[in-house]
Amino acid sequence: MPALPQEVVAPAAGIRPGSVWLLALLLLFAGGCARSVERSRVVWPPPPESPRFEYIGCFSSPLDLQPRKNSLLKRISEGDASGHLLAPFGISELPDGNLLVVDQQARTIYRYDLERGKVSPLVGAKVLKQPLDLAVGPEGTIYVADGKRILKLDQVGRILGTLGRGVLKHPSYLAYSRQRKLLYVSDSLACRILVFAPDGTLVQSFGSRGTGPGELFSPQGLALDEQGRIYVADFFNARIAIFDGDGQYLRQIGRRGGEPWNFSGPRDLAFDSEGHLHVLDSRKHALMSFNREGRLLLVIGGGPTVHPLGFGLPTAIWIDGNDRFFISERYNSRVSIWQYLNPAYLARNPL
Repeated sequence: MPALPQEVVAPAAGIRPGSVWLLALLLLFAGGCARSVERSRVVWPPPPESPRFEYIGCFSSPLDLQPRKNSLLKRISEGDASGHLLAPFGISELPDGNLLVVDQQARTIYRYDLERGKVSPLVGAKVLKQPLDLAVGPEGTIYVADGKRILKLDQVGRILGTLGRGVLKHPSYLAYSRQRKLLYVSDSLACRILVFAPDGTLVQSFGSRGTGPGELFSPQGLALDEQGRIYVADFFNARIAIFDGDGQYLRQIGRRGGEPWNFSGPRDLAFDSEGHLHVLDSRKHALMSFNREGRLLLVIGGGPTVHPLGFGLPTAIWIDGNDRFFISERYNSRVSIWQYLNPAYLARNPL
């Protein structure tokens, strides 16, 4: 059996770390990776606590998107399929529901049609230099953090232009605000956040290198709440910094420490439909969920592992309109899928 997470904690729900063994037993009935819930449903935390998440599966290659009864025969007859993820990084979604995944090592953006079980390259190494994160803007316009620039693409991978040349040092993560029609970029080397209009005009920038309030040290993932506040994964300061829409510092969530609710290296973050903030801590190899007030609700993971119910260097998170979580794992060369158990999902899929 693959190694289990070293630490799985959920202080708000009162779960003991040893409870993960129950999930492991459930997983034995479920099978492998992508379509692993055909027999049993795997939830966290397990009963008698109130479950908040359901594990759906994961994928590394096109073979994982096929029915499991066909995967072995396909692998024997066709060998290893092209499109196997090497170092997945940024994740986003097109208006048609197709998923986009950046493979940093292959210098390729893959387009996944999960309903049909198909994957195809959108754009590859002939165009991309050092791709990291991506965001999707109006009408499916795709923005890619690539080297010292932001590359602008259409939905079939054609280049529409570039943003930030001569301004950006090392763009890492992106977030697009549909309300304000602005692109937010974290520059991890310059330790600041830059804001661009779709035409490439630099609208504003804020932040500077440091450890004090409002200062940043290698900012990474970005998320915007319903009030337009900007949440920044302040990686080396081990905290989430919060700014208003004008870039004025408001407060922080978390700090460095050894407790379950402390951060070690927050990498990316996103909001679900109920306003909960979900943070990937790549140094803890964990997904940490917080309520609106910043109180820790739940932790999934807690140490590097290849086990499907943990993470190996989680790098980016995307939450779709149905509260389905897609999490890229660089060490495990895969994308994990979890479902937040919101009322609409439970009404369709009662436990």
